[in-house]
Amino acid sequence: MSGPTTSKSKRFEATYFEEVETGVNILGVANVNVAISKALYDDVQNAITNGTICQNPLVELVSAMTVSEQTPAEYKVINSDGTLSKTIGNTVTAENATATLTTISSWGNYQINFEDETYSGLQHLVTVDSGLTDDCISFDGTTIQITSDTGLTGADFIANLSTAHVNGEKVSGKGLSSIIFTEEGALNLEATTKKDDVEVEIFPASSTYEVTLEATGFPSITFEVTR
Repeated sequence: MSGPTTSKSKRFEATYFEEVETGVNILGVANVNVAISKALYDDVQNAITNGTICQNPLVELVSAMTVSEQTPAEYKVINSDGTLSKTIGNTVTAENATATLTTISSWGNYQINFEDETYSGLQHLVTVDSGLTDDCISFDGTTIQITSDTGLTGADFIANLSTAHVNGEKVSGKGLSSIIFTEEGALNLEATTKKDDVEVEIFPASSTYEVTLEATGFPSITFEVTR
């Protein structure tokens, strides 16, 4: 997942990320609780100590982990091949717990941290919706337009762009917003992305293309554009 600014990534303490020129790439969830049998752990530690060369991701996982004998509320089990099981744990209902999002809260993703002793260490991600409907968003042949009294603009949609498909094929690449759109907010019909280390045109020929865009907190939009 990518984010448009470096500051936004730091709002999600449960993730780890890398900064790139156009923003950040959120690589995954950080500090996941895992369980490993003592015998398997000892075998891997011996391999690490002896400098045994191994391609098994288990070595990297064990090298990076912090060991505790306490059982967390939720955890995954590490298998001998380095894969992880589904999350194991009990569903807990937090009574008398509230999370407040005001009318001036920005749209997008939020992380809720539980500080109560019973639920300490648990996090939950929620999405704040922009409140827009499908008919509020349009494409004028050049850029995204938003018609509403929320004060949101097409630039806000572009900044939160998360997924793009052209003629049904997903467009991949770091900094998706800056690939699909120019700095002025216009759809970039000369856009390229890398596929197998080769630059590939997203709109390769004079033709009409169906484009579907999804942005976090916004309705998706599908439109046609001709190059």
